[in-house]
Amino acid sequence: MSATRRRLESHVTSVEWGEFKGRRTGAAANAPLLLDRAGGCVLVLSGHVDVFAVRVENGEPVGQRHPLFRANAGEAVFAPDDAAPFKFLVVGVDETEIMHDLPDGDWARFAPDHLAAVIDRFIGGLSGSLAKDAPEGAATVLDPDTETDIYANSPIFASSRRAVWVRAEEAVGPLALYGDDDLAADILPLSSSVWATVGRPGRVSAISSEALVASGEWRAGITAYLRVFGRFLDGRLRRMESQAAQRRTARSAAEKSTLENALHDLSRVVRQDAGSLPGAATTPDNDVHAAFLVVARALGIENADTPRPITRRKGVPVIDELAASYRIRIRKVLLRGDWWRHDAGPMLAFTDADGPVALLPRAGGGYDVHDPVSGVRTRVTEAAAEGLRGDAVMLYPPLPSMCRSLGDLWRSILPVIRPDLRLMGAMGCAGGLVAAFTPVMTSVMIEDVLPSADIAQHIQIILGLVVAAFGAASFEIVKAIALLRAEGRADLRLQAAIFDRMMRLPAGFFRRYTVGDLSDRVLGIQVIRQTLSGTTVQGLLGITFAVFSLALLLFFNWKLAIAAFGLVFVALAATVYWGRRQLAEERLRIARQGEVEGFVVQTLSGLAKLRVSAADGRAYARWARMFARQKHRFVRAQSFANLQDIFHAAFPVVATAVIFTAASVLLE
Repeated sequence: MSATRRRLESHVTSVEWGEFKGRRTGAAANAPLLLDRAGGCVLVLSGHVDVFAVRVENGEPVGQRHPLFRANAGEAVFAPDDAAPFKFLVVGVDETEIMHDLPDGDWARFAPDHLAAVIDRFIGGLSGSLAKDAPEGAATVLDPDTETDIYANSPIFASSRRAVWVRAEEAVGPLALYGDDDLAADILPLSSSVWATVGRPGRVSAISSEALVASGEWRAGITAYLRVFGRFLDGRLRRMESQAAQRRTARSAAEKSTLENALHDLSRVVRQDAGSLPGAATTPDNDVHAAFLVVARALGIENADTPRPITRRKGVPVIDELAASYRIRIRKVLLRGDWWRHDAGPMLAFTDADGPVALLPRAGGGYDVHDPVSGVRTRVTEAAAEGLRGDAVMLYPPLPSMCRSLGDLWRSILPVIRPDLRLMGAMGCAGGLVAAFTPVMTSVMIEDVLPSADIAQHIQIILGLVVAAFGAASFEIVKAIALLRAEGRADLRLQAAIFDRMMRLPAGFFRRYTVGDLSDRVLGIQVIRQTLSGTTVQGLLGITFAVFSLALLLFFNWKLAIAAFGLVFVALAATVYWGRRQLAEERLRIARQGEVEGFVVQTLSGLAKLRVSAADGRAYARWARMFARQKHRFVRAQSFANLQDIFHAAFPVVATAVIFTAASVLLE
């Protein structure tokens, strides 16, 4: 309880309220009191009242009630002036008793420090609605009953939460609440959270509420403050009402769009070629909408074939409205350098005349510009690029609606990386042919060239092997570039889509996980993608090489090929066995790791509370137990990994010995 509150309660018990001439009434919830006359006041005798700001029409409150503060027994609520855009509505409970319509003689019955405490509580209650971030830079802090020189536009604070009434010299001009000239008054109550500025340098003075009461100017001070507060509150509530109206409009548009999409899906059950519902718009609303859909279709976004109606909101760009309607994330990018020579995916751009166009990648490299009005598609050259603005909009497709497994994730990114996968496959086949060329040429050299001492053919074979080596290196470079491009495109599509899906999940989902555990799970998808892209591609390329080597082995000796098959089966069986054992331990380790990381994040955020409650030792002990369980699983998983490494290190030597033994037996 604050000192002002305690001081006020001590005065309440010592006042003889029966000597006051004001009207004593109840103020139950079903009988609120409207303070709509200047100079009016409500004094709370018992219970409490909640104070609301309301608009008034024909003497009656209308519209929404905006809560301000709660006044307890002994506190007062002063009415704003007649020109105020809002009035105060006082709502109590069943046991509440109030006094209003106090004559001037009643105020004279208050002791100066009692009336000052009443004023401080009223100002403090309203100031809670004035909360605003403190400005940066140096500020002046005033104590009661002091004077100081102040710079122009320098923030002025009080030294405590209690109101300190600040007045500037006449030459300085009025005080501007929060530096806003529309919120200016000759005297204002400031505190450690409410500040003001002056337009010209000069001298300001500060007095306490007791001194204000003693000077007899407390009514003028409250009137000036209420006038400024009314203008501040009017601006804030107008913004709140405007935002609420925008939310209602957006909610209505979203509900309408959801219903139309559902009906559209129903219509496609009957007619697979149903483009839209009867009566629905079959053409985009405008050129930006048309270009947006061209880019969306190029990205393979669901439901981009049918234009959706959008609701335009004042001050919201049409691009943002389209992105919200189609549930797509967007990002502005800069078109710099020779951007048209590189592939960054489909983009939405604008000409210098603000005409929207779609930038679509070409199969052979570069970009085409698609005009949504004429439907003409032309190649982007340097001259055409100069006719475009220096920025564009990239679209980030969401995950498909039925994406619930790794297979669905793979199918969602496959169209994006399919050209690079084809290029990697072609390079793998070419590399396999080159790999098969070396043993064939070696066989020809040993069997034909060397016995006949054919130097010319010997030189030709050597040159062929050199060319094959350069070709294999070139194939590897192209394959590596294609792999990097595929990974980059997959990252660009997958990361944005996953975070978009996560941000759209209901709030109940996030309560099931700690922060660290959830971040570990989300980023774990990226680790899986990296592992699959590296391991899968290398595995597929390894299979490609193995097919050519197997064909060559069968060509030379099918019996040795069978022996090689047996060795491969042994290696595969050992790898699968230890891999499955390691995978089981890794799953448990990752689960423990998520628990540990979540606990660490929570501990760091609440470290101060743990130290205050002397619970940091218990927190450390709990972390140690959790970390020990995680490391136990790590050691188990690593032991199986070590067994695999030992096997793979020894297996080539054993396999070579077996192959040579088989060759010596089978080739006799």
